[in-house]
This record gives sequence, C-alpha cells and structure tokens, in this order.
Amino acid sequence: MWNTVVANNSAAAGAGIQIDKSPGSGGLVPAYLQATNSIIQGNVATDTGGGITAATCDQIVLSNVTFRNNIGAACQSDGVQQSGCLDLVAIIILNV
Repeated sequence: MWNTVVANNSAAAGAGIQIDKSPGSGGLVPAYLQATNSIIQGNVATDTGGGITAATCDQIVLSNVTFRNNIGAACQSDGVQQSGCLDLVAIIILNV
C-alpha cells in the first residue's frame, strides 16, 4: 500500500485495516502488510485496533505512515493491534 489514505471507517476490530489468517478465517497463506507514505485516520473500532488489527499476521512494515484520531474503544489500541513481527520507520501517531 503506497500513498494511500484509509479514513473514516468503522468495525468491531481493525476499522481501518484488518488482517486475519487464523484457521477459522480460512487464511493459511502468509499474511503481510507493507504501507509507505500513507495516512490512517478517523477509524473507529468498538473493540480493538482502530487503525490496524492484525491477528496472527506474519509481518507488518510501516514506513512514513501517520496514524491520526483512530479509536479502539475496548482495549485502547487506537493505532495498531498486532501479534507478530512489526517493523516501524518514521511513524507518527496522533490523537488530538
């Protein structure tokens, strides 16, 4: 994902982006997300991961990504909720 805006979405989890390769989802292929020069903002999750939720994701690589005003209500994971490898370069997280 390059030069992309993910904005103003709502869901129970992963309102901006949700990645799930758990066996129950049928996703047995390795899950990978790379985002560069992108904005993830104004997404609201009633549970976790206002910006991104990655359950059983293999790797997330974020470079020059701004997270702004995302809400993960239940577990306070407003920006990224992830279990796996997370690589961050020049990340901005704002909740104003």
